[in-house]
Amino acid sequence: MPNEPAGRFRDPPEATVNVLVHRRGVAHPDAVAVAAADATLTYGELLRRAYSLSRRLCGLGVGPETTVGLCLPRSAALVVGALAVLDAGGAYVVIDPSHPAQRQRVMLDHSRARVVLASQRSMALAGESVEAIGIGEFTGTEEPDGFLPASPPVSVGGNNLAYVVYTSGSSGLPKGVMVEHRSLRRIVDWYTLTFDIAASDRVMQMPDPGFDASVWPCLTAGASLRIPEDGVGNDPTALRDWMLAHGITIGCLPTHLAESQMVPHWPDSGPRIVLTGGDVLHRVPPPGLPFAVVNIYGLAEATVVSASGPVKAGADDDPPAIGRPIDDVELHIVDSELHPVPDGEEGEVLLGGPLVARGYLHATAQTALRFVPDHLGGRPGARLLRTGDLARRRKGGDIEFVGRADNQVKVHGFRVEPDEVAATISRHPAVRSSVVVAAASDRGGRELVAYVAPLGTAPDPDELTAFLAEFLPAYMIPSQYVWLAGSSARETVTEPDDRTEVQLASMAAVLLRLDHVGVDDDFFRLGGHSMLAAQLVMRIDDRFGVELPLPFVFDHPTVRDMAAEVDRLVREEGMAGLAAVSTDEGDSNDRNPLIDKKSLRG
Repeated sequence: MPNEPAGRFRDPPEATVNVLVHRRGVAHPDAVAVAAADATLTYGELLRRAYSLSRRLCGLGVGPETTVGLCLPRSAALVVGALAVLDAGGAYVVIDPSHPAQRQRVMLDHSRARVVLASQRSMALAGESVEAIGIGEFTGTEEPDGFLPASPPVSVGGNNLAYVVYTSGSSGLPKGVMVEHRSLRRIVDWYTLTFDIAASDRVMQMPDPGFDASVWPCLTAGASLRIPEDGVGNDPTALRDWMLAHGITIGCLPTHLAESQMVPHWPDSGPRIVLTGGDVLHRVPPPGLPFAVVNIYGLAEATVVSASGPVKAGADDDPPAIGRPIDDVELHIVDSELHPVPDGEEGEVLLGGPLVARGYLHATAQTALRFVPDHLGGRPGARLLRTGDLARRRKGGDIEFVGRADNQVKVHGFRVEPDEVAATISRHPAVRSSVVVAAASDRGGRELVAYVAPLGTAPDPDELTAFLAEFLPAYMIPSQYVWLAGSSARETVTEPDDRTEVQLASMAAVLLRLDHVGVDDDFFRLGGHSMLAAQLVMRIDDRFGVELPLPFVFDHPTVRDMAAEVDRLVREEGMAGLAAVSTDEGDSNDRNPLIDKKSLRG
């Protein structure tokens, strides 16, 4: 096969990604398309298996705008299944087989899929309205010898649905993001051209296809997709050795795995590029690595990638930038009124352009909240995605990720809405209410902490964990439970009893949109981030006439410690005390979220 980037194949702009895979397969049927623990398939074998399965799907009524569940582990079978669904004209719905059966069922029912492609373990998903097909039945031998399907049996357009991927939802249920073929084709073209993906490349795929765009660029370029066995990513040395043994040229790794490979123990024969995304990158590659590290930022609601840029080895960026907007992406940083902010100022990220997804499946109200009319671009009918991410544009144009405007967090690279976890905890019969926050983990990264108000005797932590495991994936189960007295999880045990503490607790509660903040609560564990911390510092300056250093808030994030430092600074300023400082911030005690116990949520 010629060593030629996919962008030079002169593919018709209207061709969908599965059509491009057929074109590469017909041209070079004996080249290896995918190699995994379950099978190694040439392009010819991949096309035959997918074609045979797609015909079965068509016979079951699958066609344009029809959803098909895809509940398979990382494997060659997963690639066959995804291609078959697209060949049948349908849209695949990614369902993680490691998730609890209850969560899988919720996604399958919500997507209204008629069929689910499953491994033997997942066949129990079949029901009265859903047919489960064991994908191992389709080996390609159902087709005549030498048969090579030049095109899919069903043609679709760019506005048809390609796939649905579920993310955590603040309403207590996961949300299904709908991505159309035109968006998928655009991101595939960007990948193949930007990283010069060629037939000689071997691309490693770690995340699932619904979350990661490495699969389709690889196959549409005629390259070879390599899927590691389970457990390879648990050991950095084993992961490096696997990449070397399989001749990987392009590695697609979640952030924590990419960071584990940024060590100066690579021979000259390593990959040429490591692409990483999914979480905040906390380190830069050391000088001397044989590969370039490219940071990628994006959301499922904007077809995975919106910004990208190389991470300079040995740079002192802290944190590394997420790069610049990619082709076809309009990235705006705006204030609370959705007006652009000057470079250097923090604001919410809005995304526009053809990569913006259709919306949330069967969720018109949620779609209207996040996908808003484009008031900045001036194109009739265009929309902007409100990401909820906070960022600033650095001098030179690079984008720096700052945090979240809401309480959504990343845990092990997965988006988590703490409210969904809290809603599930509150379904336990021994729980009155709960609040879930993210905290720094001793192992690095973030972990979930649940503050739980029991109805009576607190449930056993192991029993509560087992209950949650019936509904939530492992990364959404809290690592710690804190049992609270009182009628609501929003109440805390320790109350502020000092005048400065009362005022600071009130300020923090207003900023965090909480009913109550206790004197020993961690500002950041309750959902605070750098932008809110900066606002807190400004309010302290306005109220007390002293400047509390922002780094102090990061190092001492409790009301007790901050109040003590404010009092010390006030004394240093020679002020007579706090008698002249008003305790009324324009709100009466009736409306103070700290004082008004009636406003506590039960």
